[in-house]
Amino acid sequence: MKRTEIYALVLSMVLSFATAFLIDLYHVEYMRYMMPTAPFPTPLFFISWLILATLFMIVGLWLTRDTTKSEEVNIEVVRRLLPDLERKVLDYIIKNGGEVSQSDIARSLKLNKVRTWRVVQRLQQKGLIEVYKAKGRNIVRIKIKEN
Repeated sequence: MKRTEIYALVLSMVLSFATAFLIDLYHVEYMRYMMPTAPFPTPLFFISWLILATLFMIVGLWLTRDTTKSEEVNIEVVRRLLPDLERKVLDYIIKNGGEVSQSDIARSLKLNKVRTWRVVQRLQQKGLIEVYKAKGRNIVRIKIKEN
């Protein structure tokens, strides 16, 4: 169970207890005119607490659910769908350990810097690689794992 789910469950228990307490308090105060010796807490408190706790837990867990789909990416399918130049760049990155400088890509594949930059940007937009700066150079790192 994730930490956010635990927080949601604890918060739902506290909120449901407070809400049931206030409902029962209102009920007892309302009943005082008809029955001055009305017990507090009443059986209504426990019933309403169970109902509210269940409702708040369901809502809390629904709000903290993980909406991302974690599907493994098949590298071969990705390669087939990419244009030729993007496929060559992706293959070069994988062949060199999954991390390489952008200038090494340009030099090894005999591309100019602008064309390399554009291909790297397209691969980054597709979520296949990430680019970060190190010592003034663009380092390209693969984001998908080979099966």
